[in-house]
Amino acid sequence: SSGKKALALLKTMEHLGIKPDIRTLTLFLQNVVKGRNDAAFLVAMAATNRLQQAYDLGKDSYVRHSLMDACASVSIKYRDEAIKQSLTNLHEIRTSGEVGPSTYGIVSKIVSKLCRGHKQSHKIAVRCFELCCKDGWLTHEAKLRFQNSMPEATWVRMYTDKLSRMGEEPPEWSRKVVG
Repeated sequence: SSGKKALALLKTMEHLGIKPDIRTLTLFLQNVVKGRNDAAFLVAMAATNRLQQAYDLGKDSYVRHSLMDACASVSIKYRDEAIKQSLTNLHEIRTSGEVGPSTYGIVSKIVSKLCRGHKQSHKIAVRCFELCCKDGWLTHEAKLRFQNSMPEATWVRMYTDKLSRMGEEPPEWSRKVVG
């Protein structure tokens, strides 16, 4: 898989004495996520932690988004840890002003995939939807995923009841979405 190839390349670089940088870490994480297997989250977290400690690498927007994307590829055994990590990454992204077009697409994917059946799913979905609207990044894709992650009564309260009399979304919900 692409994740195994990325890991092998990373080990080869280290063996040759080539110091990975933040871009190397980002490319590694993107390839791990492409593999889409249940181990992507664990591999991404382990490699990121190891590289950050060994080479004093920080996190930039790409690393945070890639780590968050890796959270969607996890076995049920590590679901709680992945949800916690993705919410931590979302907080870091929002705090550092790095929210962009893909942020809530990734968040809504995590909510729809990991939170279904989770004891806190209702609260997580509602809070992430609220943040998405507050940040102005509600896309059609994110809206559908959030809707499918909530009971219908909650969706009506969170979304439908807030539509204008003309049935339109408040413009601030998607003010940053282009196109």
